[in-house]
Amino acid sequence: MDVWSAFALINRERAREQGNASEIDFSVVYSGAVARGYLELGGGFLYYIYPGEEAVDGEKELMFTIGTGNLPLSISTAFYFEVHPGLALHVEPRIGWEQEHGDFTYGMDSIVGATIDRDGGNSLDHATLTAFVRQDLGRLSFGVSLSYTLRIAPSGLSFFERSLLYGALVFGVS
Repeated sequence: MDVWSAFALINRERAREQGNASEIDFSVVYSGAVARGYLELGGGFLYYIYPGEEAVDGEKELMFTIGTGNLPLSISTAFYFEVHPGLALHVEPRIGWEQEHGDFTYGMDSIVGATIDRDGGNSLDHATLTAFVRQDLGRLSFGVSLSYTLRIAPSGLSFFERSLLYGALVFGVS
């Protein structure tokens, strides 16, 4: 189980207008290695809220992940299925790198997000680059990250209006 909380560090007013100045995610995920540890499969449930914003469709999602394991570079794709009548699919291909140093893990990853909507609202949503550090203490983990997100949709915004910098805190139990 993880609790992830992010907050916009720049363009907070623009992020508020988009309804994503801050976000808290609660997730329960089961994952495991197969194929001698070179393939990782996972699945779970994600519930997220935007504090101070109106309720949004898609705040509950089922997720499935598939990715590489036991390699210096990780490549994975996450599929998020919204649990509501609109039934949209959000896909996030990811490439990343991480290094362990004692109880600490640090790394970087990049994501491109796309939405496939049953109602025809398909879009390439965002591109994100994240740097993170995490400390594992037995079954508990704590982490911080810094992410730069370039919002691709909606169109008609300047580069700076599309750019957001997020800080995040993560707490997990395995």
